[in-house]
Amino acid sequence: MTAETILQEVRLWPQYEQLKLLALLFEQVEQALALTPADEDRRAAFRRVRGKYKNLLPTVAEFQAEKRQELELEERRYAERFGGRAEAQR
Repeated sequence: MTAETILQEVRLWPQYEQLKLLALLFEQVEQALALTPADEDRRAAFRRVRGKYKNLLPTVAEFQAEKRQELELEERRYAERFGGRAEAQR
């Protein structure tokens, strides 16, 4: 699997999942930097970038609203495909 195929797959994820991955990657990079000789300028720059994007993760309410919208979309698609039988199965 190439980096390009991974990026193509990640682009299909919901924004919340993409941002979780970004946070995980930042954490991994920070840990790697901690194991290298001290280079305070690079560490400071990294912390500035990380701080700049720290508020990008949505709140729980925003996450729930996004999931609710996804469920409604799936229910509409199911109803269109199977002629409204989704309501009868509940």
